[in-house]
Amino acid sequence: MTIVILPPEDTTGAVPLPEQLDEAEAVIVETVRARIHGEPLHQLPLDLYIPPDALEVFLDSFEGPLDLLLYLIRKQNFNILDIPLAEVTRQYLVYVEEIRRHNLELAAEYLLMAALLIDIKSRMLLPVRKADTGEEVDDPRAELARRLLEYERIKVGAERLDQIERLTDFAAKHDLARLSVEGAGGVETVALARMPMLSLGGVPVALPPAPFLQATREGEAALVAAVLEAVGAAKRIADLFCGLGTFALPLSARARVVAVDAAGPALAALGAAARQVRRPLATAHRDLFRRPLVAAEL
Repeated sequence: MTIVILPPEDTTGAVPLPEQLDEAEAVIVETVRARIHGEPLHQLPLDLYIPPDALEVFLDSFEGPLDLLLYLIRKQNFNILDIPLAEVTRQYLVYVEEIRRHNLELAAEYLLMAALLIDIKSRMLLPVRKADTGEEVDDPRAELARRLLEYERIKVGAERLDQIERLTDFAAKHDLARLSVEGAGGVETVALARMPMLSLGGVPVALPPAPFLQATREGEAALVAAVLEAVGAAKRIADLFCGLGTFALPLSARARVVAVDAAGPALAALGAAARQVRRPLATAHRDLFRRPLVAAEL
């Protein structure tokens, strides 16, 4: 396979056949078929074996014409609302030709989409005229873009449901108390068999999703011991960036504590745990980076 580079003066976008070009009008560039350890491979090895059904397996991975078209668009980071139709149609027809050669029955629905792409491309070549009402004529690609976006939303939703189902099965199989995943919208709990609990300073605390914890019990114990020694016999203590109460709960056994943090779920869990055992601990939800405490408040 070769790539034909047209001369600079050719601005029509048409791709002539190789025999229509003389040597002075085109440059033939050898295609890079693959890369091995970063090095380009221009010719396939003579002893390379490709299973006869390899292409069929690849084509079967698409769920239909819209899926193939969406793959071509997303693979090249094209704007779905401004599809470069000439290039996408050319690539799509290459795939359809391979489908037709291997599975004529499967090719029927793909050929219908190919006809639609060619029709839209031909309409885009016509002069743009205003409609009878005086309004601008709609972009011929608009309806196709709408269908693609709708299909993509459905596909992403189906994949998400399938992922949740697999994660739920995994959690049940391994008897996980809770399984949460982090996505674009934050941390989401996908499976909850029972509330996970942790003891801090002898007080049971319900763990919210994605809490901040010390890496080891030994490390936590060493830090708590150091803090208790440092505060000594103080009777009023402010624990800033308190989190779940790693220090606040042990301190509340000997003093009145105000625990301050911006992490709402962790702060709520800390407050509920302190109330459960009647510890003298008050919580304050506050972003200490934006609104730091001043001396007068302390």
